[in-house]
Amino acid sequence: MEKFFSVIMPNYNNGKWLSQSLSSIFNQTFKDYEVIVIDDCSTDNSIEEIKKFDVNLIKCTEKVFNGGGRNLGIKAATGKYILFLDSDDWFSDENVFQKIYNKIIENNYPDCVSLSYDCLIGKNKSLQVMDRNNQKELVESLYVACWTKCVKRELVPLFPENTLMEDVVQHIKCCDKLKTIVSIKEPMVVWNRNNTN
Repeated sequence: MEKFFSVIMPNYNNGKWLSQSLSSIFNQTFKDYEVIVIDDCSTDNSIEEIKKFDVNLIKCTEKVFNGGGRNLGIKAATGKYILFLDSDDWFSDENVFQKIYNKIIENNYPDCVSLSYDCLIGKNKSLQVMDRNNQKELVESLYVACWTKCVKRELVPLFPENTLMEDVVQHIKCCDKLKTIVSIKEPMVVWNRNNTN
């Protein structure tokens, strides 16, 4: 049965952060979602942490890196919209999915919802407002991380694999397909800059 959101999370050796990251998904008040975790040959306790949650776990048998891992998630996704989350980041509060859903319904199912976020360094958070509401503004944005957008599944392009800057290339390819874009100015994601790995 199709879910409303597919949450795609690549992971490599982020066992220290996975419980907080996955809990931020499973504590959501809006429950119409699936979670796809792609583990890229972790050597820490990641698998044990992931198995504590009801996720679709894809275990890679050889290294695929972020682009390849996210592509496996995109191919497995069934949701109307795709959300990405890195395994050392987390959603800001338990109502994030509901807020995104409300924005989608209020705006007649736009192609993309641009998501603001908090950048966390030490104990300090700084809000990065994603208020791009058209294709030109979004493609020119310096904030290209895939987790700054909630996009209709059929409009999410695959990432280039085995290369650096895969998120920049995918961001531009994605923006090229988007016609209707709305934004949420309050933080939806916490970008954890405290992960020294």
